[in-house]
Amino acid sequence: VKVIGLKEVVEYEAGTERPTLEDFMVVERAGAELVTSFNDINWTSLGDNTVEISFDGKTYTSILRIVDTTAPVVDAVPAAVLKDGEVGAGSFVLGCTDATEVNYELKAKPDTSKVGRLDCGIKATDAAGNCVELKTVLYVCDDVVTCEASSDILDGAALKKLLDSGKYASYTMQTEAFTLDSLGAHEVIFENVSGETLTVGVVVKDTVAPTAM
Repeated sequence: VKVIGLKEVVEYEAGTERPTLEDFMVVERAGAELVTSFNDINWTSLGDNTVEISFDGKTYTSILRIVDTTAPVVDAVPAAVLKDGEVGAGSFVLGCTDATEVNYELKAKPDTSKVGRLDCGIKATDAAGNCVELKTVLYVCDDVVTCEASSDILDGAALKKLLDSGKYASYTMQTEAFTLDSLGAHEVIFENVSGETLTVGVVVKDTVAPTAM
């Protein structure tokens, strides 16, 4: 009579709560213990791992199969680029939740030869081939500046201090002033009395670690 003590295969979804000894046992065995250390397993590497467990005076093996069946959850934001500049798919990604490495690609190369707003699509694919497609926006601009996220309000005077003051001297900010608390790129339009416009991409980033109180 063959006594079955272990499951042949235990499937584990990467990124979820890790299995325990009990998850490998078909029935409870007194004194059962792990021979294989779970600390030696790369829990983000997909594929099969041999797990050894001892009980009843013998050592038995089971397969821990690490899988990833969940598509990445991507937080996409608008991006900004200078006229005739290059932009990568990663410029649109603020953050991503996935258990494995994720690669990003643009659905189509944007035409940055003209200043203006472009609709863009990006595709995020994880190590298991799960993918998600997202739509976002690219601002093609005359100038691009970067600001640290804060509760400050950015108006024309404040933005001109970050730009070439001579170039923008005769221009007035037409876009409504806004608070620097929304990450990603923002399109700002300046116009002079002749109706000529300049477009500035204001990229808001958060690079400062939180302070514990």
